[in-house]
Amino acid sequence: MVPLQISVAFLQRSARQLPFPETNMSPVNITIRNNGPYRVEIENEGDVKLVDHEGNAVAMPGLKFSLCRCGASLKKPFCDGTHSKIGFKGAQEAAAEFDAQRGGAVAGSPAPAAEPGAAQPAPPVRAEGPV
Repeated sequence: MVPLQISVAFLQRSARQLPFPETNMSPVNITIRNNGPYRVEIENEGDVKLVDHEGNAVAMPGLKFSLCRCGASLKKPFCDGTHSKIGFKGAQEAAAEFDAQRGGAVAGSPAPAAEPGAAQPAPPVRAEGPV
């Protein structure tokens, strides 16, 4: 099975386009768990269709399930708990940790200049191939 890829921006954009009034509970509730998966809770079977990148239906395991966000699950697109074993961090926590390691610098800004003669940090390592 091909992994399902979904972005937070897509979820937020899609949620704004749902035809349900904001005062009523939607038949689908998706919760982004801190450093974990997307938790999906559906009120009724048939309210949601989960499809892969080619539009093929993906069988859902029930009315409540979790979608992998870390990319390491062996049961993609569903979560198998691997995120807790690999130390997955959500975007905000990962960015805050990265900034703290850089001495409070904002992600994307140049690192502060090192003292003359000080050891230079190793360049970042980039993963090759599918992640």
